[in-house]
Amino acid sequence: MINRFQNRRQFLTLIKLSLAFLVSSCSKNPNKLTIGIQEKFYPDSFIRFLPKSWIRRNINFSNMDFNKNYENSELLIVNDGWINNLNFDDFKNIKNNSMNKLDTRALTFLNNISQNKRSKLMPIGVIPYVVVLKNNKDLKISADQKWDFLLAESLKNKIILPDSPRVVISIARRMSTEKSLQKLISQAFAFDDKNALNWLINSDISAAIVPYSFCYDSLKIDSRLSFLFPNDGVPLIWNFLLTKSNLNGEKIDDWINSLDEEFVCKKLRSEGFFLPFEFGSSKKEYGQDTLISKLNNLPSKECWANSWSFGSLSINQKKELEKLWTSSLTP
Repeated sequence: MINRFQNRRQFLTLIKLSLAFLVSSCSKNPNKLTIGIQEKFYPDSFIRFLPKSWIRRNINFSNMDFNKNYENSELLIVNDGWINNLNFDDFKNIKNNSMNKLDTRALTFLNNISQNKRSKLMPIGVIPYVVVLKNNKDLKISADQKWDFLLAESLKNKIILPDSPRVVISIARRMSTEKSLQKLISQAFAFDDKNALNWLINSDISAAIVPYSFCYDSLKIDSRLSFLFPNDGVPLIWNFLLTKSNLNGEKIDDWINSLDEEFVCKKLRSEGFFLPFEFGSSKKEYGQDTLISKLNNLPSKECWANSWSFGSLSINQKKELEKLWTSSLTP
């Protein structure tokens, strides 16, 4: 009886030691990187194509204690709307070969960012805004039209605009109409990115302007909806990778190379995520003529050439935009 008890106790002890060893081995596995990402913002395929060995942490960037969101993540993916909220002292300079493969658009964007931030940001993707339309025989809008089409009387109170004053202001500045911002705001039913398609489908709303990655799945299955990328250009959302470790360069390169495989690259762009690299399959991202791009539901070459990005704002620039926005809300 005693021997049996001792054997059982030894067996349980052995199990505990084995589990402890397993946990310890996993924690020391150099492939086990933790990456923070706002998962709901990105296409399903982008999340699925993250390395299986990486541990994902879903980040809530709207959390008041912003920097605590990513304190336990070795890598971080964030879009350009949030980079000013980051404490860049938490991150290391990016040192990997893929930085040398960035295309001209990405390099131009980085050159407009201060050096201490630029060296820690690696562009990994661009998401364009798109105009989603409810199919209507009386609503005839083509990619050749200027952004002024949003000011048509038939769209009065029937547009969902982005929930970003800076994006709305940038679109208004592309218009040739006098007092375009005030007139554009007066056309809006709501300012809402997340629920724009629900409004579009379940009400008499006619158009919505949303990030392409927010709506690609609905556009594939709902015949009531169509969309276009105006040749006049669209706002672009840049996405960046940051790292807290100097040892992750090779792993990042391996991941980027896997994204550039033709099947993966094609899948990503079909879901609204475009790679910013000048090599392999990525070269095809921005070079399509209007007919080919329309057949493949992609922005045309002309649209890409006219599209615009948002750099960092100085304190004075931010105040000016806030002042402009507030004054335009006044009837």
